[in-house]
Amino acid sequence: MNKKVTILFILLFAGIFIFSWFHFSQPKLPIRIGYIGSLTGKFSDMGKTCRDGALMAVEEINASGGVDDRKLQLIVSDDQSSPKIALTVAKQLIDQNVQAIIGPLTSACAKEILELINDKEILTIGPVVAGNYMAQKEDFFIKMYPSTSLFGEKLGKLAASNKDLKRLAIISDDSNLAYTAPIAASFEIKVNEFGGEVIESIHFNSQNKLSFSKLADEIIEANPDGLLLITGPLSTAIILQQLRLKGSSIQSFSSSWAASQELISEGGSAVEGLLLYIPFNSESTLPNYTQFTNSYKDRFTKAPTYCSSFNHDAVYMLAEALKKSAKNSSKKLNELIIEGSPYEGTQGEFDVDKNGDIHNKLFLQAIKNGQFIIIDTP
Repeated sequence: MNKKVTILFILLFAGIFIFSWFHFSQPKLPIRIGYIGSLTGKFSDMGKTCRDGALMAVEEINASGGVDDRKLQLIVSDDQSSPKIALTVAKQLIDQNVQAIIGPLTSACAKEILELINDKEILTIGPVVAGNYMAQKEDFFIKMYPSTSLFGEKLGKLAASNKDLKRLAIISDDSNLAYTAPIAASFEIKVNEFGGEVIESIHFNSQNKLSFSKLADEIIEANPDGLLLITGPLSTAIILQQLRLKGSSIQSFSSSWAASQELISEGGSAVEGLLLYIPFNSESTLPNYTQFTNSYKDRFTKAPTYCSSFNHDAVYMLAEALKKSAKNSSKKLNELIIEGSPYEGTQGEFDVDKNGDIHNKLFLQAIKNGQFIIIDTP
């Protein structure tokens, strides 16, 4: 009898040992993070630098052990800068049980998915989404980029007050209306405040066929003192090229939407002197930024952009919230992100307010000798 009991105990402990070894030796399932970006189409150059910043952050976090011993898995989807496609891929990512979503690139796409993510209570972080519509709301969207109205106000004051230009024109791309409309409106208000006026406002949709030459002709015919372009990098470059070819040397201003290497590579000498505000200091000497820049260059053989930086910070901020969530927190990820503020990013410390909005300083920059040069700091 004792012998039988002994054998049973041996078998029992052997079974427990085998089960425990199998259970605890198996790698934990990864934490799935959705990513929505513009990886093809007109805005793909900027969209890829955004994705690369997020991808590098995921790789760094995984190399240091992940989150609660679980790797992060970035599930990348391409919205082609189409709001309808953005909504489709957001639904697909949610069906794949992602813990959160990072992206999309444009305000129009972000606005399209807002109702869905709030209904499904899926934390979504918009690293470079600027649309006013996304701001000052207690919801599941974390807005990392300054609001469009602020850019319009700053540009309006720069043009009508600092540069003393009183007859201004605007060209805006309606394919991203949630972004372009508030900038145009706040720009005009500020121009009027300083005694100027917007004498011409031209709208086009970059998703449709159009003649950039005719757009340039309309501007030349209106004969303004200055021009605000609220357009993507390629459109901005081509419009300025057309204006220069037709003999116009008009002082031009741009929203940060165009701030990418594509603007310079495609625009060449035509974009020299273009003025714009960007919430990013490419000349920062902070250790975090220096390390980020060197790592990014090593990984992708080119310098990072503001888009890369904001996406990199977004992943690290999300990782902090995921760590707290892993400790059986009863709070949702958006609440944990707000509570975890402030964060240390590539550009220094930043805060997330109660609405999930982050407020960054704007740096006035100009394109000189094929580079973005900071000419005024906050």
